[in-house]
Amino acid sequence: PGPAAPGVARGAWVHVRRRELPVGGRVAPDAVEAEEGRLRAASNQAAEDLMALSERVDAAGHDDEAAIFMAHAAMAADPALVDTAAARIRDELEDGVAAIVAAGAQVAAMLAALDDEILSARAADVVDVADRIARLLAGLPVEESLLPSPAVVVADDLSPSLTATLPRENILGIVLEAGSPTAHAAILARAYGIPAVVGATGVLSALEAAGPHAQLA
Repeated sequence: PGPAAPGVARGAWVHVRRRELPVGGRVAPDAVEAEEGRLRAASNQAAEDLMALSERVDAAGHDDEAAIFMAHAAMAADPALVDTAAARIRDELEDGVAAIVAAGAQVAAMLAALDDEILSARAADVVDVADRIARLLAGLPVEESLLPSPAVVVADDLSPSLTATLPRENILGIVLEAGSPTAHAAILARAYGIPAVVGATGVLSALEAAGPHAQLA
């Protein structure tokens, strides 16, 4: 594991994870046009929501971090991402959820393959944006009440938007199995003064074996 944001935290742990998206959806040939329309409407909504999130983060005094979500808004409105998903609806008869998730994974894989740590880390941002669009299409809440009381947040990884929308007063610290110090979740943790560790492989299985009342320090 490696440090991502300085500080010390102690408390009960919570495995934070969103509800799973439905996968493998299909559309009938005569529903393709309507499904593409739903996809584009969800993309526009995601862009608007991300701009609003950027404004909230900026109003809290984190202008550099607000720029992250403005960039996400631009990704949501990027024709390249949405057009790739729309083509999958037309050619593969995938529904909008399956198509945007696949399109996001495709673009993310291209970024992850780049020989540049910062650019390759942006792969997670594309997946985050695609996930937001998919959740809108599936009718799932984008911002869920996942942390009702103070705890150390433990997860495989945290998307930037989930990190920003968790109640700050309840985040004692963050421990991630994946991630890197240059990932936006780590950047946001530093900005908000939240102690964070990334790359802690095996921490979830160890904690689950220890039980729900184990303390993290």
